[in-house]
Amino acid sequence: MSPERNHNLHLAANAQDMRFETIFRVIQRLLQQEGIPLILLKGPHLAHTVYDHPHERIYGDLDILVKPGDFNKAARILLENKFTLLEDNEKNLATMTQTNHWAFLSRSGQLIELHRGFTGLDRHPIDLDAWFARAEEFNYGQTPALGLATEDFLCHLCLHIGKSFFYIIEPKHIQDLDVLIRKRKIGWDAFISRCQETRSRTIAFYCLSAAMAQYRTPVPGAVRSALLPRPWRRKWLDKYLNVSAFPIYRFHLKGVEHARWRLTLPLLDGVGNWIPFVARVTWVRGLDVVLRVPLFGRLWKKKVDSRQ
Repeated sequence: MSPERNHNLHLAANAQDMRFETIFRVIQRLLQQEGIPLILLKGPHLAHTVYDHPHERIYGDLDILVKPGDFNKAARILLENKFTLLEDNEKNLATMTQTNHWAFLSRSGQLIELHRGFTGLDRHPIDLDAWFARAEEFNYGQTPALGLATEDFLCHLCLHIGKSFFYIIEPKHIQDLDVLIRKRKIGWDAFISRCQETRSRTIAFYCLSAAMAQYRTPVPGAVRSALLPRPWRRKWLDKYLNVSAFPIYRFHLKGVEHARWRLTLPLLDGVGNWIPFVARVTWVRGLDVVLRVPLFGRLWKKKVDSRQ
């Protein structure tokens, strides 16, 4: 790549970073005025605290986390301030109340994902009050912001990869793990504890294995041993995941549904958690069918709107 082209790419990345910072400042002010704390996730936090220069970590949206009890109010505030909801799916009203985030578009075209958790249907439960209490302050350009504490940050990056079944990801997501581990002092016991809390030990094992295989990331052997899945689970997952290559999902050309059907349960720690999760999915999908009856759908929307 020529020096001139490289310079132009840096300028474009910095300009986008500044545009997102501006819209984040607006959102933060709107929510904080109503007493709603928020955490800025992923790209901007990585770009401004872990990478050497913000332009080294390009991102295309803002991921903003609020506590579940604040979610409806935060969504209403965005709607009242001319942010457009992109996921208003009238055919899946129950699913909308269970998804981990809603997507909004600002008037100037920036994509914002408002999160109330990291995975839908409580697949990977999190004590968000504790995660908020541990949050760290950082400067998003000229704007003070909150980001996840280091071990929470690493766990979330792994969850982001795993919830997508190692399919809807980019190489930068594996690189993020490598850079964070190299640049921050990781409290590995605390990280393992977060993985246990979120039932994501299996996901973390494969994420860290991918970082080690692709970037030679220094991960202590004791950590991998603590995360190591049982042999029967590992045998199944190794059939579908190749941590040494990208795409990691071996059957990438078969589509995301192929990955979803084969990996959703095996990536969820504890066979005892499978039945409750399947029950939740079945209940929500069934309720979606019922709510397509106009009368029931109107009553449900009225119930949901009353909570906002």
